[in-house]
Amino acid sequence: MNQLPSFPPHEQSNRSSIPRLAAIIATVLSVTTLSACGSVSDVTKERVSSSTTIVTQSENTIAGAEEGMLELQHAKESLAAAQQAVTRKDDKGAQRFASQAQLHAELALAQSQSAAARRAADEVLASTNQLRNEAERSDALSATPPTTPPNTPPNTP
Repeated sequence: MNQLPSFPPHEQSNRSSIPRLAAIIATVLSVTTLSACGSVSDVTKERVSSSTTIVTQSENTIAGAEEGMLELQHAKESLAAAQQAVTRKDDKGAQRFASQAQLHAELALAQSQSAAARRAADEVLASTNQLRNEAERSDALSATPPTTPPNTPPNTP
């Protein structure tokens, strides 16, 4: 007999917070890495750190959905380029790539949400059409008067 393991409530809530924990760890690592660089401004470091968080959150939100994956990949590439620019102490490049990463992550999230909304709208439309067809059939059946067979004698007392 196959049974799924049951976890106590406190362990289940811990399982659902794993993506959040991953985002926090990524942010802390980014800030730590960025703080080691001397000639990159604090604003740039914060922007790259913020972009890291947004990309991670978008990745966790999309979580395997096909829509938005291409933009998410672009976001990851831009984020990696921003982190490399920080390492090279290229302040402007880091800012530019961090902004691109953030925009790509937001676009990926919007594409995923748009596709989900489109699917939901299609389901509502299909359900509405089914109800309409059932109502039309019901109206057609009730509009037709019952017929008596032609060879039946009338009921006379």
